[in-house]
Amino acid sequence: MNSAGTESALGGSPPNARYFATWRNRVFAAGNVTFPNRIYVSALNNEEDWTTAGDAVTIDLDKDSGDVITGIIPQGNRLLVFKNASIYAVYFNSPQQTSVDPVTTKHGTISGRSLVDVDGVILFLHGGGAWSRGVYALDQNNGIKLLSEPITPTLEESASTSLQTACAAFYKNSYMLCVDNGGSGDNNVLYKLNLRTGAWGYDTGIPCNSIYADTRLGTQRLLGGHATLGTIMVLDSGTDDNTAAISFAWRGKHFSFGKPENRKAALDIHIMGKKQAG
Repeated sequence: MNSAGTESALGGSPPNARYFATWRNRVFAAGNVTFPNRIYVSALNNEEDWTTAGDAVTIDLDKDSGDVITGIIPQGNRLLVFKNASIYAVYFNSPQQTSVDPVTTKHGTISGRSLVDVDGVILFLHGGGAWSRGVYALDQNNGIKLLSEPITPTLEESASTSLQTACAAFYKNSYMLCVDNGGSGDNNVLYKLNLRTGAWGYDTGIPCNSIYADTRLGTQRLLGGHATLGTIMVLDSGTDDNTAAISFAWRGKHFSFGKPENRKAALDIHIMGKKQAG
């Protein structure tokens, strides 16, 4: 698709793949059904040239591991390649200057569309196994941190096949993760992690197969798309639900602050009120 929104088939002989990334003036692709552990690299500055004569190349990554590539995303000077239970770093300057290093064999992602770059830190949805199912953060020093402990029980209840369609975006300082929480085949719950406060929230009834934070108009919009319905929706917008009033309330847990003489400082207090008639 060009800047005018016109779609056209990519020329040349690009690979059939599920995952794409642009990095170092090339297009990287992975997720081919026949070669599920292969990374395809286009020619320099030419996304339509995938021939070795044009300096394109393929990289087979640990093809005998029994696992397959589930997502790719650039991070600084490396391309991260995710499998279900492992992560690798590809360092690429040219077809002749390429190396691959393992990052971890304990974490991976169940959905390539859950990968989001937040200021150089990659957030991803891990599908379970040796470590808890949840949202993790991977920094450039290979440090990995669990971010979703408050909703881990909820994610554990979801079937792994349901989480394979999860998608995510970074929007208004929050990691937005849309998942299928009921096995319906459609993502229907939008979890929101505020990266400033660490607080989680969620919305239901949002059928999105993909979400995207659009900044092209100068202001942020969260767009959601649904393949079956054939619709693109603007999420997190307006003050009503298709003209119906939005009924919303929040209740916190009971806090005991101890004896009165033990003074404690409150960071923030939010009070919700309702105007009475008259």
